[in-house]
Amino acid sequence: TLVLALLFVGCDSDKISETETTPTTEISYTIETESPYIVINDLPTATLSVTEISSDNKTITVVFSYSGENKLCYGEQYKIEVQKDNKWYSLKESETFISDVGYIVESGQTCTASYHLSRFGTLTSGHYRIVVMVTDQIEDGNNTHHNLSVEFDIE
Repeated sequence: TLVLALLFVGCDSDKISETETTPTTEISYTIETESPYIVINDLPTATLSVTEISSDNKTITVVFSYSGENKLCYGEQYKIEVQKDNKWYSLKESETFISDVGYIVESGQTCTASYHLSRFGTLTSGHYRIVVMVTDQIEDGNNTHHNLSVEFDIE
């Protein structure tokens, strides 16, 4: 038996490389596409807030707060977006990372999580947001999926 596999590699014209030069260093990231998120922060019982951005701008620490009747589940699925000309653009991940870990926030509780900004290149000075995919876990199994977001600045 002979199995033939073909791999076709193409170029995506929607991808834009952004490179900026400062007096001391060159920093860059790649814009993957205009933001696909039409609706964010549509779960009124859950919020996301920034507590810290590391001094080297490689990680961001956020706090999930949940006041709903169920449980909030979040994991390591997230995107970083940059705002340019009043539009949001998703950044392309420079490192492939797959994780199916889930964390639970009980009603009335908060939970802290850190995310790697460096997965998306080196961020230049600008206005960004992190978008984290969450699930409102309902007891009957009719879970609802949402995107929580919080904006932050890199100086």
